[in-house]
Amino acid sequence: QARLEVGEQELRAGGDVVGSRLDLSNLRWLHTEDNEPLEVTGKVTLVRWWTDSCPFCTASLPAIYGFSELYPSDDFQTIAVYHPKPPRNVISKDILEAAREREYDGIVAVDQNWEVLKQNYLNKKRRSATSVSFLLDQQGIIRFVHPGPVIHPSDDPELLDVNRDYEQMSLAIKALLSQIQEPSQ
Repeated sequence: QARLEVGEQELRAGGDVVGSRLDLSNLRWLHTEDNEPLEVTGKVTLVRWWTDSCPFCTASLPAIYGFSELYPSDDFQTIAVYHPKPPRNVISKDILEAAREREYDGIVAVDQNWEVLKQNYLNKKRRSATSVSFLLDQQGIIRFVHPGPVIHPSDDPELLDVNRDYEQMSLAIKALLSQIQEPSQ
């Protein structure tokens, strides 16, 4: 059975929430049937917080959605959670358009006042970025955190850390998917 190795993850910001459940119940859902909350149990789920004024988010959202194409499976999904800077009322169609402009065509939700982000991540300790990504196992438990601000593949020598983070996320997704396909005996 494949095992998810956290390794350096424990040393980076966000390792303290690995092993806890990510509570997404207070999000406003835009891309689900009847805008009902999305069920994350039963699937490996990659959740990325983003905003339209962030160049790191613009660079990262295509890669987040790209994981769906890299791992096409009914057992994997991505969610892009919009958190407006500053927190304010936002129009759903504008958020969906902003996601499409950033080459993200997956499920979108809104954390309008950052309530969910604060509850699950920001209030736990000081963080360097709000554009965080959480990888959840099929029970909805956080197994990998990318603390932001940017994640995407790159062969630019100046972006070795960014590419390394992308590769680590990819390996973590693959490991969690293999656990679903090879359940423990």
